[in-house]
Amino acid sequence: MKYSVNIGDRFGRLVVVALSRTKGTLGNQYFECICDCGTLKTIRGHSLASGVTKSCKCLQRDFVTTLMSTHGKSGTPEYGAWTAILQRCRNEKHKHYAYYGGRGIECRFESFEAFFADIGPRPSLKHTVDRKNTNGHYEAGNVQWATRKEQSRNIRSNRFITYKGESLLEDEWRIRYGLGRGVISARINRLGWSVEKALNTPSKRRRPSPYGRLDT
Repeated sequence: MKYSVNIGDRFGRLVVVALSRTKGTLGNQYFECICDCGTLKTIRGHSLASGVTKSCKCLQRDFVTTLMSTHGKSGTPEYGAWTAILQRCRNEKHKHYAYYGGRGIECRFESFEAFFADIGPRPSLKHTVDRKNTNGHYEAGNVQWATRKEQSRNIRSNRFITYKGESLLEDEWRIRYGLGRGVISARINRLGWSVEKALNTPSKRRRPSPYGRLDT
């Protein structure tokens, strides 16, 4: 994969100051970088360009310090939710980072206090933090407490379909019209049917199937 790293470029807290004498494989050059904290470090060019490395590791240390700080609510569900958000958005080693920070989702609250002031106390043990706009950031006005059922209506894979002035999830339309899972989207996306035809055409089974598939 091609990448571009030049002297003077900034990557997070790092500024490229020189080409390193360290030899890389397959043309993957190393660069001498100075971190905002003053540390000089040799870093692989691809790690800089891809965003994998953004500091000399001081960023991670600062992150841990943030997690260790207290606000009078350490150990509460609300503070646990806050630290989980920070992990998903800022810790590149977190198992779910790719789905949050890795795809540009940011935590824009300046502090736990700001987060708590916006979202309020957790209503029950069944509630977890949800973003109203699932492609938006964790920021004021876009976070709420929601149950699993409420969140299932808000996941990225859910699709709203409008028919006769009414907008419902695809799953709600298929239940109302007695259709199988995936039938509506297959008809609209693969066959190019109109919404009206996709909803009003009954499904027919070709033959008994262990997967319960319905034809279109």
